[in-house]
Amino acid sequence: MLPPPPSWYPPPGKPANLAMSLGEYNRKRNFTKTAEPPGRPGTSASGRSFVIQKHAATRLHYDFRLELDGALKSWSVPKGPSFDPSAKRLAVAVEDHPIDYGGFEGIIPKGEYGGGTVLIWDRGTWSPVGDAAAGLAAGHLKFDMEGEKLHGRWALVRLKARPNRRGGRGGDDDRNWLLVKDRDEHARPEAELDITAARPESVVTGRDLPAIAAATDSVWHSNRGRDDVGALPGAKKTKTGLPAKHRPAAPTVARKVPSGDGWLHEIEIAGDRVVVRISGGRVRILAPDGSDRTDELAALAQAARGLPANEALIDGVLTALGPDGRTRGDVPPDVLYLLDLPFLDGYDLRATPLVERKRALAALFASAGRAPSLRFADHVVGQGAETYAAACGLGARGLVSKRADGAYGTRAKAKASRVVRCPVRAGMKGDRENGPERSSSAKKQAGKSPAGKDRGEKSAGEKSAGEKSAGEKSAGKGGQPRATPTTHRHDGRDVRVAGVKLTHPERVLYADAGLTKLDLAQYYADVADFMVPYVEDRPLTLVRSPDGFGGQQFYVRHAGVWAPRELRQFKIASGTGSGTTMIADDVAGLVALAQMNVLEIHAWNARTANLEAPDRVVFDLDPGPRVSWDVIVEGALRVRAILERLDLASFVKTTGSKGLHVVVPLEPKASWNDTIAFSRDIARALARSEPSRYSADLAKAGREDKIFIDYLRNRRGATSISIYSTRARPRASVSVPVAWDALGPDTRSDAFHVGDRAGWLERRRRDPWAGFARTRQQLLPRHLAAAAAVAAAR
Repeated sequence: MLPPPPSWYPPPGKPANLAMSLGEYNRKRNFTKTAEPPGRPGTSASGRSFVIQKHAATRLHYDFRLELDGALKSWSVPKGPSFDPSAKRLAVAVEDHPIDYGGFEGIIPKGEYGGGTVLIWDRGTWSPVGDAAAGLAAGHLKFDMEGEKLHGRWALVRLKARPNRRGGRGGDDDRNWLLVKDRDEHARPEAELDITAARPESVVTGRDLPAIAAATDSVWHSNRGRDDVGALPGAKKTKTGLPAKHRPAAPTVARKVPSGDGWLHEIEIAGDRVVVRISGGRVRILAPDGSDRTDELAALAQAARGLPANEALIDGVLTALGPDGRTRGDVPPDVLYLLDLPFLDGYDLRATPLVERKRALAALFASAGRAPSLRFADHVVGQGAETYAAACGLGARGLVSKRADGAYGTRAKAKASRVVRCPVRAGMKGDRENGPERSSSAKKQAGKSPAGKDRGEKSAGEKSAGEKSAGEKSAGKGGQPRATPTTHRHDGRDVRVAGVKLTHPERVLYADAGLTKLDLAQYYADVADFMVPYVEDRPLTLVRSPDGFGGQQFYVRHAGVWAPRELRQFKIASGTGSGTTMIADDVAGLVALAQMNVLEIHAWNARTANLEAPDRVVFDLDPGPRVSWDVIVEGALRVRAILERLDLASFVKTTGSKGLHVVVPLEPKASWNDTIAFSRDIARALARSEPSRYSADLAKAGREDKIFIDYLRNRRGATSISIYSTRARPRASVSVPVAWDALGPDTRSDAFHVGDRAGWLERRRRDPWAGFARTRQQLLPRHLAAAAAVAAAR
């Protein structure tokens, strides 16, 4: 027997109770025991968010959630959504969930409510067609979705309830709906695209369910709470409450990072150690000497009030984070990291193993809401040497290693808590608050990179013979960028490239290549004359990695308050990609992206001056892992040959990753529907001609030996890697234009890198795409008809 329908669910013919206060959600949970967020109405930034969580519980299903009236209206969809309008998916209505619930990805331990693995499969915004309340009440809600995987118009249709034994209607059947895709430009047959099979990964971390299940970085202990604290190993009931004084434990400085899985490793956070004291409903933030800092840290104390504890002592560290995610000492602290939990709700946990204390602390943190100023200091289990090397390569101050089974404050011979500082790079000195800064010796050697190579760095006012100032054009033979770096101003700690100030220019963004933020900024200044024409006036999607290649990456589509002033902002009012986007119209814009630690720059196929008329078509040749380079080249030539038969000129470039892009320049006359239909038909024609070599099916299964002709780059809002953009790939590979007659072994897609640009730019004296801007051609009805005919031919 299924549980009763949610309390918000309206009986047929009656209005939906959209003001419902998450009562069913709260009724099913005891918040003295659960660490889940209490059911309080809230709102997201858009007010119309949606999230789909893939949940491997007793049975795999997809939790489909739409934000409405301060909560997430929720349905359980066993088979997940489908782009096929004929595939009507059962969607069982369940209780509302709070907005914060939509941000969870991780593990709910078995035996607890909803036990299993949770993955954020898709997220974005939605908008109802008509009145949402009326649609729910009528049992037919139509809406548009703009997600990272799902797009277009959808509908939720309530199934007609069967009569019950008493002759009435209702019961369990009242909960059953159908999730149906509308017949629009995004609709695809299930045989062509099974979206759940083709895109199983998380849109947040890129992990799949097994990877999340194997990790321990996010565990939601939904049944662990105050009543279970006493069950923790080593927990001891206190008789007098919290101690009057408490000094946070500090690690011992060591020279070697310990090995083995018995150790937890945390990045050392530069800042002030504090103790969060929660007692009698009051939260105080204390310095290690006991002095009270609550008044000066009122905002952080307010955030800590969300922690569901009656009394607790929590070790923490105060710091300030810049827009790039790095600590900074020139502004007051605005972030509180939670490190350890020695006391909680009447129990002394100092004898409890560290790993258990951190799990309890993580559970508290998970239920404290989503205050951006409150963070949990996560860790890595084992892999000490590798973690230390990665941390130092990313510019961290050090690595703190703690025994997983260690008691709080233990100072045994094994030194249960130790810190190993990262070596100070040549010419740098450490600063406890501000991180690395240039020393006087560094200023004297400002022309040297960490690898000892000349970067052309000069103090302000200095200029060698024939040298240009930052921002001056630097072109080589044939109009190609010079292979030598662009100079920049360096006024003590003020480093500027093309007039853009760089913070932490020494930060390593590509540790494997020894490339810093300054190196990346210089690269974009060097190629700007030739890159800007392909990105200016185009909305961008960015891949940002605050800790550089190898660290966590974020896709950024819309501007925030942090957006650099060098980037132009453009608001897309509606449709796919709606929101305030960022545009790089000049060299300063490109350098500002480097300042943001952006490792990839992807651009729309249309300019804001004519957003509904794309001015290019992109065929993305994405090879399977067993496809050789010569087959990829042959595939690009096949696409070119088809286009030439239609009298359309095309150009080719590497992607900086595995494949090639064939790009067709257009006059902005055609519609998005035209470009997606044209490219889809060409892709299908090629796949039909040689199905053993090419595929037009997004599903990765079965195409390990094939090239996927990705035509989805041509839908509205889609982007592709820009010419000359770096990639978040080893050695900072670059997407570069290539002449058709130069395609061969020396032009492999990952053959060009930022660090060796002096060589490949010198070898490429003529611009392979010199004719791109001069090409005048339109996508005409005859092209569309010819492509459709070729695709339909047997």
